[in-house]
Amino acid sequence: MAAPLALFRSTLSTSEADLEQATEAVSKHLAEALPDQTERDLFLLAFVEALNNAAEHGNDWDPRKQIRLAGHFGPGLAMLLVEDDGLGFSPAFPDLTKVEGKRGRGLGFIRQFSDALWFNPEGNQIVFWKGCPGMFQEYKFSTARVSTLPGKVVVVSDFTPRGSVFEAIGELLDHLHQTGWEKLFLNLSNVKLITSAVWGSIFAEAGREGAKQLVMFNCSASVVVAAEAMGIKTRQDVYAKIVVAPDCHEPFLLLCQSLEQAE
Repeated sequence: MAAPLALFRSTLSTSEADLEQATEAVSKHLAEALPDQTERDLFLLAFVEALNNAAEHGNDWDPRKQIRLAGHFGPGLAMLLVEDDGLGFSPAFPDLTKVEGKRGRGLGFIRQFSDALWFNPEGNQIVFWKGCPGMFQEYKFSTARVSTLPGKVVVVSDFTPRGSVFEAIGELLDHLHQTGWEKLFLNLSNVKLITSAVWGSIFAEAGREGAKQLVMFNCSASVVVAAEAMGIKTRQDVYAKIVVAPDCHEPFLLLCQSLEQAE
């Protein structure tokens, strides 16, 4: 297999020509990353569906609007971000066995043929990957999908608290502590508020020996404002290890960079 590839980034106009060029480029990268032909073709299908959704539903085929792509392609792993200039939407994933009519299968294909995916809160960014399915974990106070990637990188894609957020996040961090993670990416799209007690648990885990970076993404406005009030961007102690982001663009780039460093 070819050597690992660098971070892939591209900005497209909303045009058929640019979409075709992007599809061809991603297809070539996938040929380097995923050895199984069928798996590769189906993940390319997921990408095409995401790209078409961005052009049609996000940008309304307006050539003045852009589509931004980023990706990481390494041995056995392909990760992609597709972002448009639209207002976004609330994604719903159909049961492909029950869809009727000419439309409505795209998100179902993306979900079916990806190992993990995230949307930002607005719905105009989607991240999805193939090559690391992760494990669905059911804890006492939450459920989560946890993926362990090269370089002691751990990603929590689907974290859903049940009841107390304090208990849920504390319990999750206790379980993740056992993995010995060096970089942790935590999707907080289902968390609206973080209390001081929860922040204390987060700082304690980020401050342990061996922890290098804790990235919290898809955070609510209240979480972002509270983090800024504590000086999360300016302090140089354990706070410097923590990234709090309202969407998934910067966190995805940080994830890709972490994987490249691991290779």
